[in-house]
Amino acid sequence: MGKDLLFEVAYVRTRGLNLIRNIAINQAQLASPQHPIINEVTGQVITTNTPANAQLRAPYQGVEAGGFVQIQSTAESTYNSLQMSLTKRLSNGVQLLASYTYGKSLDNASGGSASTGDVLETASIAGNQLDNRANRGVSDFDRTHRFVLSYLWDLPPPAFAERSNSGRLLFSNWQV
Repeated sequence: MGKDLLFEVAYVRTRGLNLIRNIAINQAQLASPQHPIINEVTGQVITTNTPANAQLRAPYQGVEAGGFVQIQSTAESTYNSLQMSLTKRLSNGVQLLASYTYGKSLDNASGGSASTGDVLETASIAGNQLDNRANRGVSDFDRTHRFVLSYLWDLPPPAFAERSNSGRLLFSNWQV
């Protein structure tokens, strides 16, 4: 672009496999007339899905849905981004760096153990334990747009500072 300018463009893709996530193994099962659930304790046949019968549809009776948590390494993530930067090297007392990233992070287990390694964090329990693909979406920590600007400006000494040695010492070589 010129002897003092550099423009760069890059594409970045990363993929994470076997990431840690928590699974509530006592999630209420889905019931329908074609696939009824027979409660082993009461013998009741359940063909509908309501909040009132959620505990009766759970595999382990008497334990709340989040009561059994299993740690698995079945989560996945992807990150894609277009990264651009413009650098103006120091000349005429000015240096500049401007960069822009357009990116997207997708996963099926954001937050908690998936991103921090805290396996006791239960905030990352997926909504549908039976279908890992159904939980795929934009990551909790996704930042689609990111712009960074930095600059350096060598300030010239004021005219009055040139008149004395102490003025040159105090007011020379200042940068913003």
